[in-house]
Amino acid sequence: MRWTLAVVLVAAALGCRLARRANVPSGPGDRHGTLPSGGGIPDAGRAFDDRVYDYRLTIDPVELARLDAEPARFDDEALHVPAKLVIDGEDLGTVGVRYKGAWGTFRSCLPNPDGTGPAEPYRPIAASDCPPVPKFSYKILFDGYASGKRFHGLTRMNLHNLIRDPSKLHERLAFELFRDLGIATARSTFARVTVNGVYKGLYAATEDIGNRRFLADHWPADRHGRLYKQGWPRVTDPDYWERALSTPKRVDDHQAIVGFAGDVLAAGGDPDRLAAALARWSDPEWLARYMAVDTAVRNVDGITKLSCHPGAPGDCVPNNYFWYQTSAGKFLLLPWDLDYTWRVSVRQNRLPPWDLPVPSPGLASCAVRITVDGAPHAPAPCDPILRGIAVRRDLYLQAVRQLLAHPDFSVAALRTKVDRWAAMIRPSVAADAAIPRSGRKEWNAQLALLKDDLAILRARMEAVAAGEVYRPFPPSGPWVYVPAAPPAPRPAERRE
Repeated sequence: MRWTLAVVLVAAALGCRLARRANVPSGPGDRHGTLPSGGGIPDAGRAFDDRVYDYRLTIDPVELARLDAEPARFDDEALHVPAKLVIDGEDLGTVGVRYKGAWGTFRSCLPNPDGTGPAEPYRPIAASDCPPVPKFSYKILFDGYASGKRFHGLTRMNLHNLIRDPSKLHERLAFELFRDLGIATARSTFARVTVNGVYKGLYAATEDIGNRRFLADHWPADRHGRLYKQGWPRVTDPDYWERALSTPKRVDDHQAIVGFAGDVLAAGGDPDRLAAALARWSDPEWLARYMAVDTAVRNVDGITKLSCHPGAPGDCVPNNYFWYQTSAGKFLLLPWDLDYTWRVSVRQNRLPPWDLPVPSPGLASCAVRITVDGAPHAPAPCDPILRGIAVRRDLYLQAVRQLLAHPDFSVAALRTKVDRWAAMIRPSVAADAAIPRSGRKEWNAQLALLKDDLAILRARMEAVAAGEVYRPFPPSGPWVYVPAAPPAPRPAERRE
């Protein structure tokens, strides 16, 4: 017994030591943080308990009219208006509030084709499939009018409207799986939101990544790093990175991230040089685990979706991510906005898998562009960062096996979460006027579909672990894939 305990203690100490050296969390941890301790802000987890919170906002009609007149500008310029906030009966006094969101959940629900115009009167862009009544996402700034104000140690909270998630469970389920594999990202739970006495519906109360409180919680020993939002390391212009910087602005040449981008560009299309650049500037194991989960949850609006500018087919960029720069100058990839996940039948199935070799049957050239939702997209295997990650397929397959072995990725465990959370949010969904009556009737069917899709998506990852290329659709689809040669087992893994 003593020897067993000694071995466990030594292994634990060695694991923590290696994790500190790599500037990454030392383990998946629990629901209240990526770190095993739960994080550097012990109280923060209480903002994301496994329940439905009650958020009640009161906004002066004059201030609300000011926000509604130019909602996109408030979001673009990070402006806010004052509001009184009560959460579960706790009066938090005056906070800052504004609308937030990208095209699909916010801009397309405004009246102008460029995603601008007033929020009231409510006139969404034609054919945008927006709710029948306005339901915008909110960003809450607890310290917006009092610098020291916190909610369980946090300064920000996102209330996501879930209008593109038919089950209302995708985002939380995906965030938790990333954390299960040790990738630091947002915590998320549920909230009923009321504004000036009007029930706005069920929301996802999701942690805000782009601030120093997030860093203080997830990297308490390295809280002064930087966060860059949606800047892809193929640009060496410091102004580009200044605009992408999410943590407090300061005069800087962004030397490290510019160096990262410079090495990627210098590698050209050479896979080995790209892998070397990633090893120098990032953490290959971290990236492999990220891609294992990103692939498993079928994240069709993330870093493998390379949307191209209509007038510049060579300008193709991914979506919904952050880079965290540690004090050691390493860049760790963090996921964001995970509502477009866990779906088997999606239009993005036309896009080839990120790790498909180039050239290969069905993908002969990186010059090809695939149209999805009326916009051109580049094949993900042609992106230099993704190509560099794909070189270390040994690490990727190791991460896939680690994910498959995790108890929370079993079909039974995932379905249990779906059933538990569905029971929790059912009354809030039933009262949500932003969900059309037909949508409320279909909600149970969507839950059943999600549970079926979970089994299919796990089976796909089991096929990847067996040596196959990821198959996003049946063989009758527009792409043709061939199985990859399975990796040769290491001597220790051979079976007699």
